[in-house]
Amino acid sequence: MLGYGNPGNFVEGVETPLRVRVFYFKNSNGQELIFANFEICFITQILRETILDFLKGLSNSNWRDANVILTAQHTHSAPSGYTHYALYNMPTPGFCQQVLDTLVDGFKEAFASAKENSVAAKVLYKAAEFPPEIPVAYNRSMSAYKRNNEVAGKRLRIEDQNLCVDRTMRALHIVSESGPVGFINWFAVHCTSVMWTNRLISPDNKGYASLEMEQFVRKESGAGNFEAIFAQGNAGDVSPLYQVPKWKRYLPRDVSDDFAKARHNGHLQFEQALKIFKNSGEELSGDIDSEFLYVDMSCQKVDPEFLPKRYKRRNITTSPACLGVAFLKGAENAGIDFFIAYPAILISYIIMWFEIFVTSILNAKMAQAVRKKYKSQAPKAIFVESGARRIWGTRKGVGLVLPGAVDPTIKYFKRLARRNALGKKSWTQQVLPAQVTVMGSLCLVMLPAETSTMAGQRIAKYVAKMLKRNGVKHVVLSPYANGYSGYIVTPEEYSAQCYEGGHCVFGRWTLPAWLTVLKGICEEMQKAPDQRSMDRSLRPPTFTNEEISKRSFVAHGY
Repeated sequence: MLGYGNPGNFVEGVETPLRVRVFYFKNSNGQELIFANFEICFITQILRETILDFLKGLSNSNWRDANVILTAQHTHSAPSGYTHYALYNMPTPGFCQQVLDTLVDGFKEAFASAKENSVAAKVLYKAAEFPPEIPVAYNRSMSAYKRNNEVAGKRLRIEDQNLCVDRTMRALHIVSESGPVGFINWFAVHCTSVMWTNRLISPDNKGYASLEMEQFVRKESGAGNFEAIFAQGNAGDVSPLYQVPKWKRYLPRDVSDDFAKARHNGHLQFEQALKIFKNSGEELSGDIDSEFLYVDMSCQKVDPEFLPKRYKRRNITTSPACLGVAFLKGAENAGIDFFIAYPAILISYIIMWFEIFVTSILNAKMAQAVRKKYKSQAPKAIFVESGARRIWGTRKGVGLVLPGAVDPTIKYFKRLARRNALGKKSWTQQVLPAQVTVMGSLCLVMLPAETSTMAGQRIAKYVAKMLKRNGVKHVVLSPYANGYSGYIVTPEEYSAQCYEGGHCVFGRWTLPAWLTVLKGICEEMQKAPDQRSMDRSLRPPTFTNEEISKRSFVAHGY
């Protein structure tokens, strides 16, 4: 399965089947928009490209990147194997065409149903905050969250986990003259109620919430085609569980209890959604204005507007993707143990100083690039350079000193290196999509990453300011969209190097870099569509069949 990166988290059966839900919008001007939500961990580039190829091949097709939104609700109990990038196929033997085909077929079926059942309807924006006593979401990285300037000086205790998250559920209620048609809501909480010891397919809490709401509304209103999407928000550091002490992971666990917890959390989300469903809302009208842009996040220059005062005069950029030892330590108690983590950190720093020393003697240009990398990534203890295709300073996976038994990542890369299957392309996606869609007074911001609570709030606040003149009053962050690149955390949170910071691959200035990208898109969206000037020539690299075949497998009995 994909999410925990744990080799014991493999599929033995199905607890609840997974779904793809698609909403098809078309306004009076003929402008179209697709919003799709997959019950999987995240969207991959090959999944998006395959779906776009299908849509563009339809008769009278006007589909393009900008009017297709693909999101995932981030369950960790769905199949892996549907990406061409090496690192995120780690939990499986590699890429599996059968998994990709199943996801694409699910989209095709859901899209056909959405178009066939489309009716004239109103789209209403609604929102409401969970009461603080509802145990639905907890901040799992309090030590990082407390470093943010917005909460500086506040005496936050570990017991305040439930208050250090975004507790607002935002929603679109689609209703026709004959009754309810659909409901999309965004709320920030990880789909990790079902833990890494599970071996059954499950849509986790958000999937159960969707099913419960669909069953309820269909029964109450007779709307047999009613669909409910429970999409993700800025959930990067948000767990559905009060944080379990480390020692508890060694105790025997009843996995069936995880499904009960997932259903309970889903029920809490359903109850909140139902309250919003019954409330009045603001009708959205006007144009559907959407922009989509690929950017190279491995070398994105940062606008000084988003930098601390002492860095504003410096030429700050991101660096090629790197994952830290904190990434290996994991979240939700699914990573390596502390007695492995601390020696790993020591090894990382020894390699760093060795690399700086050697390059300073041998090659001035290389030495400059190395110093720049470590400045951008500091204080991360680098383990995997997925952009440069190296592990602990080497591209020869079989040459690693540590045996594969230490960690599944090491074992996986050793196996690929023996097959000569690591290729010449980055192991994680670096050319990434950003998408901004305006529907009346609502703006949706789609990013290919997991945003922390505070990072998401800063993004929403900035986009709202930029697009106020466009009539935007509400900004909804819809992450886990169109691709995947790990986490986006604030620079303050990054300095703590919790799991999220270790998986914030482009370094300390990742959030300011994304704000720079969004600034450029928002500035163009203030112009008329035919007056905009955006460089859309950049595209992610394409993998050859030969490259993929070396790290592919066929699932027998699939």
